[in-house]
Amino acid sequence: QSISRGVTLSALADICLELGMVNAINLDGGGSTAMVGTTLENQSLHKFNSPSENRKVINALAITNNAERGEATGIFCQAEASSVLLGDSVKIKVTPYDKNYNTPSQVSGTVTWIVPEGKGYVKDNIYYPSGSGEVTVDAYYNGKKTDSFTVNVIGEVTGIIAEEKYDLTSSKEAVLK
Repeated sequence: QSISRGVTLSALADICLELGMVNAINLDGGGSTAMVGTTLENQSLHKFNSPSENRKVINALAITNNAERGEATGIFCQAEASSVLLGDSVKIKVTPYDKNYNTPSQVSGTVTWIVPEGKGYVKDNIYYPSGSGEVTVDAYYNGKKTDSFTVNVIGEVTGIIAEEKYDLTSSKEAVLK
């Protein structure tokens, strides 16, 4: 698939070693292979991948995490938009995690944002740009960098190219002509 290239067995072995795995198993990996789980952002079971087929399967491998939830050790952050016009702002979704990447039992730390000089600031988890170009903002939790996000700040719009013709004068919504 063009959207999901997969991984070679040697690259998979490297990933497993990097994650500290001692034992691992590689299954079929064919078109019906689906990975289902929960994430910090979405606690309900959902599919992570896009298999090329949606066949029913007769077997499955389940991995569970029974680690106790602990105090927050870091945050994931994600800008709600990948591009923003200069003068506008972008909300930042912040998700704390504990040492086992679970939802923490307690969040008592401080989040600090580092924005390149002249490129804006973050207040109340909203990024306010003050310079155009690609901007990477670093997120620190209790003084330790735990994530970052990148936003393309558009400084000046010189024109809009559209494949269709729109009437922007009739209402607040664009009407396709």
